[in-house]
Amino acid sequence: MTEWLLTYLLHSTLVLSPVLLLVNVFTPAAALRDRLLRLALCLPVGTALLSVSVFSPPRVVGLMTAAAPTRAPERAPTTLAPQRLDGAVARPGASTHAAIPLPLSKPGVPWALILLLGSAGWTVVRYGLAWRHLPLRSARPSDDPALQRILGDVARHAPLRHVRLLQGPVAGPCALGRHTILIPPDLTNHLTHQQLNAVVAHEYAHLLRRDPAWTVALGALTHLLWFQPLNWMVLAAWRRASEEACDAWAARTVSPTHLAHALLRLAQPASRPAHALLSPSASTSHLTVRITAWNDPLGADQEAKHFAPVSP
Repeated sequence: MTEWLLTYLLHSTLVLSPVLLLVNVFTPAAALRDRLLRLALCLPVGTALLSVSVFSPPRVVGLMTAAAPTRAPERAPTTLAPQRLDGAVARPGASTHAAIPLPLSKPGVPWALILLLGSAGWTVVRYGLAWRHLPLRSARPSDDPALQRILGDVARHAPLRHVRLLQGPVAGPCALGRHTILIPPDLTNHLTHQQLNAVVAHEYAHLLRRDPAWTVALGALTHLLWFQPLNWMVLAAWRRASEEACDAWAARTVSPTHLAHALLRLAQPASRPAHALLSPSASTSHLTVRITAWNDPLGADQEAKHFAPVSP
């Protein structure tokens, strides 16, 4: 296990470092960054497992034996009869050394295994608590006809089956699971109809991209392998790329101006912790980059080429 951890640290550093350099210096399209960052987080786990299983020498465990001390040479017997050892006939000149078992060294404390088990326990507890605190129990299907019409209009661009629009006690709109969009109950009091359309389109894009599932998977992997600091940087970069890719899709279905106004109204402080099971939410520190990206015609064209909606 220690060998795998060291191999993983080496492989992940060699993979994550150039990917982070690439996405921060050259800033490719958000959808392309999203794919690169997801691959960069997952690939070192597989390569480390493959390297350890294929290239590690087999470990042979058994009794170690040693020859008994030899005596001083004696005169050869005058008889020609064969010697007998424990009832068996021995050849003349055969060795009579006995095999003496040597004690094997005691195995050391499996610190690597303890580290991984502790990390796994921490991850399970964190995500278990996150699941318990999901506001789904108190959420209710939206009975607002205007919101239902908005959802229907957005769904015509890329249909998904059984998408639910729920209202519950959340700080801001978010996508959950495979078919759920969750919004605050008073959202309609703060946004115009066009801005609501933009918000629903953005969260719908998260469902198209399966971002809630990726949020859980990549977050759990990062928590399990928390000792690699580059994982946290890549996870944060992936969250930003995910938001930008969904912005680009929403900007092609609604007015970019209305989307920008909606994002500004819903922006949350950057210090607000993200829910472990929900799709990433807007933050004020990233808004300028997001709005500039999909208001640039060249950037919007690049996003359109790389964004591939998932079939229902």
